[in-house]
Amino acid sequence: MIVKGKDQQDTTNARYGSVLIVGGDSVVGTNLVKTFRMKRANVITTTRRVDKLDKATVWLDLLDVNATEFPSLKFDTAILCAGLTSKQQCDQDPQQSYKTNVDGIMHVVAKLAAQRAHIIYLSTNEVFSGSDCFPTHKADVNPMSIYGKLKAECESKIRSITSNLTIVRFTKIIHPKFPLFVEWVCRIKKRETIQPYCDKYFAPIPLDYAVNVILRLTSMKFPGIVHVSASRDISYYEAGVVIAKTLSRDINLVIPHRSINDDKDIPNLAKTALDTTTLKEIGFSPCDPCDTIKAWALKYNTTVV
Repeated sequence: MIVKGKDQQDTTNARYGSVLIVGGDSVVGTNLVKTFRMKRANVITTTRRVDKLDKATVWLDLLDVNATEFPSLKFDTAILCAGLTSKQQCDQDPQQSYKTNVDGIMHVVAKLAAQRAHIIYLSTNEVFSGSDCFPTHKADVNPMSIYGKLKAECESKIRSITSNLTIVRFTKIIHPKFPLFVEWVCRIKKRETIQPYCDKYFAPIPLDYAVNVILRLTSMKFPGIVHVSASRDISYYEAGVVIAKTLSRDINLVIPHRSINDDKDIPNLAKTALDTTTLKEIGFSPCDPCDTIKAWALKYNTTVV
């Protein structure tokens, strides 16, 4: 695929303009690239994999940004998907996590801001403490995890250098091979028990839903902060029961487990769902979490032999 600059005539979808996806190897990034290209959008993506390089895919390592040959084309929109998303990795190596999730991202943002590209920064509900119900997009951030603190700092730094910005805070995105659910399905099908937490919560949203929100924001250039969340929280135990029921398996295989019974200290965010006022402003209704889990289980069950 040959990607042309703004001033060159082509047959691509002008609705989205020219798009840069930073982090095309991520779960969200991979699906964004696929969807944009299906819609014949003019898109370039970045990767850390040398075997993926071509005219529409350039190399970028957030830990070595000075060695990166940043695309010389001008972009209407840049979607920032790259970075460490594992809370455990961030906890284990906070210095490297900072270099990746803050320094590396800001190096890219500075280049994009200079060309006045609209930036869509993918953030997280982890910028909040989990102590308040449905925090709004105007609520003060109060992250508890290192991952959340890095995201909150990066949000602030980006806002300080550009107003051409959409910050998208997601709750838990569920992709087709979501490892925890895959493990549960395997065990339940073997008539083995699973022990999901009954006192840890999440607000799951489907991957394709998240991708569609980003596509809408790309075409709208919506300014400000958008919260993308399920309509409410559910416990992991409730999710396990939904999966068992969907697969027509014995729900007694799903045994509630309390995090307080674990030997290690596991942070418990009591509330993860977000206020979705701005999500509704761009034409989306929040997903029902049980519907999301049920749809995932049905799809997974039909695609896995």
